[in-house]
Amino acid sequence: MRGYRAPNFSIVPGVEWAFDILAELGFAYDSSVHPIRHGFYGNPRGCRLPYRTERAGILELPIATVRIGGNNLPVGGGAYFRLLPYGYSRWGLSRFAHDGPAVFYLHPWEIDSLQPRLPAGLKSRLRQYSGLSSVEMKFDCLLRHFRFSSIAQVGSGVGPTLVRRAYSGSDN
Repeated sequence: MRGYRAPNFSIVPGVEWAFDILAELGFAYDSSVHPIRHGFYGNPRGCRLPYRTERAGILELPIATVRIGGNNLPVGGGAYFRLLPYGYSRWGLSRFAHDGPAVFYLHPWEIDSLQPRLPAGLKSRLRQYSGLSSVEMKFDCLLRHFRFSSIAQVGSGVGPTLVRRAYSGSDN
C-alpha cells in the first residue's frame, strides 16, 4: 500500500482533483486533509474520520481533531503537540479514540531539541523552535498511554464499514 501526504495539508476544497492524480499514480491512501480552521492551511468542513474519496476512491485518513462547539480542535500532532500541554493531546486523542484510528504525526526535526538554530524572523523562529525541548518526553508519554501503528497498517486495515464515501461530509 502506498500513501501520500501533501505539503501543508494542501488538499483543500477546490483541489479535490489531486485525488484523481494520486489514484493514477498508484497511491492507495492519503493523509493530506487537516479538518481545522487555520490561516495557512486546513479544511474545517472536511470529514474528520477516514473516508474514500468520491471519484478516485483513495482512502483519506485525516489528521485527528476533536469537535467542540461546532469547531474542530487539532489534536493530531505537529506544532500543536509542541506548544500545548501534554494533557491536551492526551485528552483529545482519548476523545477521538471511540471514532476510529487517529492520525498523529511528528516531523523528524521536532524530536531534535539540539538542532542548529538558523537565522530567521521572530515568527519563523517561534514556529520552528518553540516547544522542542518537551516533545521527546511528551511523545514517550503518548507511547505509554496509546497503541500506535504505521499509517500503512491502519490504511490496509480500515474496512468498508468504517470508511465513508465523501470528500466533505457533515459528520464533522
